[in-house]
Amino acid sequence: LYGVNTVAAAVEAEFPEFLVATHAYLYARKPPKTIRPRDNVLIWYCVIERSAGYAIDSDTNRTLMSDLEGWSRVAPKLFVWDYTMNLYGPFTAHPNQHVFGPDFRTYRDHHTVGVFCESESCSLTHAVELKVYLMAHLLWDPAKDEKQLTDEFLQGYYGAAAPMIDAWYALVREQATNVRLTWNTGPEAPWLGLDAMN
Repeated sequence: LYGVNTVAAAVEAEFPEFLVATHAYLYARKPPKTIRPRDNVLIWYCVIERSAGYAIDSDTNRTLMSDLEGWSRVAPKLFVWDYTMNLYGPFTAHPNQHVFGPDFRTYRDHHTVGVFCESESCSLTHAVELKVYLMAHLLWDPAKDEKQLTDEFLQGYYGAAAPMIDAWYALVREQATNVRLTWNTGPEAPWLGLDAMN
């Protein structure tokens, strides 16, 4: 951060409207005890270690939440890089859409200026259309009700099949209870049993 601040001071002299971005990521995720980011430094807080099936403020993600709270106290500009997909198993169920609303509200309440969701773009991945719809609406306005948005999407996209699709999403989410879903969980999904698949 000292190095970033040094660069940011030089940039500000010539380009006062520009920001210099740096990542709070892995070994640099914890906020420093004494040094503070300059006003023109944007901290990109990365939550790659998160357990995706649980909200960022859950006990499961407590250390990440603690660091988010720390950065929100010291960073004039905080941006969150969230991981909303299983990069190692993109065709595997990854039931995490239920945490988008709570997470985006938590980010908002901790003074973030933006959120980037590293996510799917393949139409064969689990609930990708619904996830993109939820992300778009909830990032625009985190106060929206995610259940109402989900019902609206399912009805509009699947029509008469909406209740069955909703039941499938609920079943997959139930199967993933107490499972640590991450960006690199992999394609096997041993937590999703044959009975559930049938």
